[in-house]
Amino acid sequence: MHIDYAIHHLEESTQRDPSFAEGWALLASVYGRKISLKPLLGMTLGQKSRRAQRTAVGIAPDNPRVVLLKAIGDFNTPRMWGGSKKRAIEGLRRAATLFQEESVSNPLQPSWGHSDVYAWLGIAHLDEDNLSEARKAFEMALVIDPEFGWVRYDLMPSLERREGAEPY
Repeated sequence: MHIDYAIHHLEESTQRDPSFAEGWALLASVYGRKISLKPLLGMTLGQKSRRAQRTAVGIAPDNPRVVLLKAIGDFNTPRMWGGSKKRAIEGLRRAATLFQEESVSNPLQPSWGHSDVYAWLGIAHLDEDNLSEARKAFEMALVIDPEFGWVRYDLMPSLERREGAEPY
């Protein structure tokens, strides 16, 4: 299973470099994804995910990818387990600001996530039935990456179907 492969390699990378904040954030996210596939694993992986996320934030609280992945986790985690849609939107907005301020000059440094933050912000606005803000977010994702297939071929058409279904 690809998720187990990812967990194995991310655990190994964080053991080799305990200061690798993005590795810790990705590990927390992958644990969360595995929980979404097998909810009973939440009893064990939930703690691991929270610990990895706290480690990432502790190392690099202003890293936009760390903030983005934490916000996605907040969005997808059920409220009874500490998730918060409101906190997720705040985190996504903060990540968007951090991405705008980020300058990556070394091509070997991670630079992913800028368009993703707007895709997730759009999803969060859709969840709140705020279609105009969702559209703005999806459009911004496409400004950053015009070939972003998830937004162009999935999220935007989904939004347009909902817009067409809205009573006037």
